[in-house]
Amino acid sequence: MKNPPSRRALALAGSTLVALGASVHVLAQSTFTPFCPGTVSLCPCSNGPPQLGTGCMNSFGQGGRLVGNGNAQVTSDTVLLTASGLPTTATIIFFQGDQQVNGGNGAVFGDGLRCIEGPATWRLGVRAALGGQVSLGHGIPGDPVLSVRGGIPALGGTMHYQGWYRNAAAFCTPDGFNLTNAVSVTWVPSRLRGSFADATGSRRPGGAEDEAPRGIDNRLLSRRLNESSPQEEAAP
Repeated sequence: MKNPPSRRALALAGSTLVALGASVHVLAQSTFTPFCPGTVSLCPCSNGPPQLGTGCMNSFGQGGRLVGNGNAQVTSDTVLLTASGLPTTATIIFFQGDQQVNGGNGAVFGDGLRCIEGPATWRLGVRAALGGQVSLGHGIPGDPVLSVRGGIPALGGTMHYQGWYRNAAAFCTPDGFNLTNAVSVTWVPSRLRGSFADATGSRRPGGAEDEAPRGIDNRLLSRRLNESSPQEEAAP
């Protein structure tokens, strides 16, 4: 009778087994869940989008959509956030929070809905759209690793992401900006740590950008985001 394979040699379809001594840790699959879509009843000017699941409609007649993909594993992060449906040359701020606003329904903010908040709210990066679309994260030269940039704990957890973008045309409110829908990302650890202290520790936020990420107080969200207020040419 053949000897059974060692635990270190085991592989399971759809999961990863990581051994540390006699312990084996099974990693969950990455999960990207959109929430907080714009609707006629929730958007500030009844500007619900024509597409389901996006943010409130902007002056280009569409809603900003945020999606995530990749492996949300803390030490082998390949997460990429992509925003689309933006004004052609809009600048967008990607930001992270650990809480959902109003049970995930959001609160009116500019021409759209602010969907996330909490102590772990960080501005992750400012990017300019090309053709109404732009991405942040894995695979983009010079972009930060999002798990490091956002200070995700070693044991993982759920974080929420959203995009805040300039829409300077006179359209809904005089604020001149809008937001995408939000997306929840479930981060998982990719290997067992050497000690309990290692496993429960948090890494300091950081990344490839020159400027460190900035914490955003919920009460001052608008002002802090405006420290790098997006600019774009007004839509026709």
